[in-house]
Amino acid sequence: MSLSPELEAAYREASRPFYEGGGAISEREIKMRSWRYFLEINSGCNLKCPTCTKGNTGTGYEHLTGFMDPDLMERCIDKIKSENPDGIVLLYGNSQPFMHPRLPEGIGAVKSRGLRC
Repeated sequence: MSLSPELEAAYREASRPFYEGGGAISEREIKMRSWRYFLEINSGCNLKCPTCTKGNTGTGYEHLTGFMDPDLMERCIDKIKSENPDGIVLLYGNSQPFMHPRLPEGIGAVKSRGLRC
């Protein structure tokens, strides 16, 4: 989907602080649009943060927890690689990735495809 010229200009302007600030995000990543992928390999957490739906049980939000099947993870990483070979794959979203018993293998799967993790 392409953006209108007005939205394209607004996107460029809103992106400037991210790459002009000298941080880890460059203008190259901004131009990729989809450059960052959150792959939730573990949906569990051992904390009880009051602002998080995973940790705050008083929200009424029912959250199932578990580990992503390794085959599914591999397929997801392959899809990311096919869509953006320069993407960054983050193996977490709203969880504790260090709880996953096969986290090193997940990082290896991302790195073996030439993606950043």
